[in-house]
Amino acid sequence: TSRLENGHTPIKVIFDSVARTPVDAKLFDDDPQGRPARVVLFVTEKAPEGRVKALQERGAALITLPEVRGRTDVRAALQKLYEMEITSLLLEGGGTLAWSFFEQQAVDKIATFIGPKLLGGGGASPLSGLGVTEMSDAIELRDIATEFVEQDLLITGRVHYPQKVEEVQSEQEVS
Repeated sequence: TSRLENGHTPIKVIFDSVARTPVDAKLFDDDPQGRPARVVLFVTEKAPEGRVKALQERGAALITLPEVRGRTDVRAALQKLYEMEITSLLLEGGGTLAWSFFEQQAVDKIATFIGPKLLGGGGASPLSGLGVTEMSDAIELRDIATEFVEQDLLITGRVHYPQKVEEVQSEQEVS
């Protein structure tokens, strides 16, 4: 919800291929001004009918989309959001969802925090999935800005996707 008095609470968009979202989750609660939550859940055909119905009864708009590698198709979801006149997202989630968006080149800007805490082990990564294996294919940030927010370092930047060799060759052929 918006933390600002009388602020606009955004629509909550959830990528949940099998409808695991708990029906008692706080995301369904009214906002501080008493306005009902607006929740859109993208699921796949694998979502159990009973779970889908329970989430719809809780007030969520459920949209069934094809799956890609067992997850909701990001490209199809973005098309649906566009049709709903939703043209901007703040993406919060795990590394797998983040990579799904990067893979579709659907991220324009990044804001990431680095905190003064060290963790070990095989924990979560900011980007999980197929990833990039060659430095020449790395996704870069441009127009970088940094600032401290209390003890955390906030880094923001515009995303620049590498141009594939095939794209460069086809552009040269057109020229």
